[in-house]
Amino acid sequence: STMADATTTPKKTARNGKTDALVMVLATLGMAVVVNALLTQTNLRLDLTEQKVHTLSDASISAVQGLEALVITAYISKKLPETIPMPGGGKMALKGIERAFRDKLEEYASASNGKVKLVYAEDNNPGTGTVEEQAEAAKVEAFSSSEASLAGSELKFARYAMGATFHYKTVHEVFPKALQPGFYEFEITKILLRLREKYEAAQIQKEPLAQGKAIFEAIKACNEL
Repeated sequence: STMADATTTPKKTARNGKTDALVMVLATLGMAVVVNALLTQTNLRLDLTEQKVHTLSDASISAVQGLEALVITAYISKKLPETIPMPGGGKMALKGIERAFRDKLEEYASASNGKVKLVYAEDNNPGTGTVEEQAEAAKVEAFSSSEASLAGSELKFARYAMGATFHYKTVHEVFPKALQPGFYEFEITKILLRLREKYEAAQIQKEPLAQGKAIFEAIKACNEL
């Protein structure tokens, strides 16, 4: 029991430290991003960097540069509706949202210094289906407009996609519905930080599993002998 406590306590401490660091980064990032979120209502874009080179915060740049060989797959419908209904009533305008999402993803790819591969789902890949079908298969949430078409005797609403998946080594995350440009950076950087945490947690589990396998094989060998 004493040995177990001695070996697990540092790992728990390290894990708690990483969680605290994650909270601090997200809190700092959130303060910067909320300004952009407010300015989204007036179609303005804020760049606080001295050289006006990028709009990403230092926390976001650090997060993306720390993930070697990250693959981002974007699922964006070819033609989006002008508006979609909101859950509480009213309509949400989608004008310019596709360009905003592409721009933000490309900013991360550019800031990664070649460490990120950004790809877009296309309709013309053999056997993959439409962008919307590919998106739903990847757990990206599809949404509908308020316009419907008559197919036979029933009304059908067109389905649209606006999201992305993030694959890093053995772990992945999904941005299921990217419809709020003002919060793109906050959500994407949060995903990147979760990817690193998940991968590091998986690596921690590998050591005891490997030791357990070695013990099992040693016992099996003794029994056979």
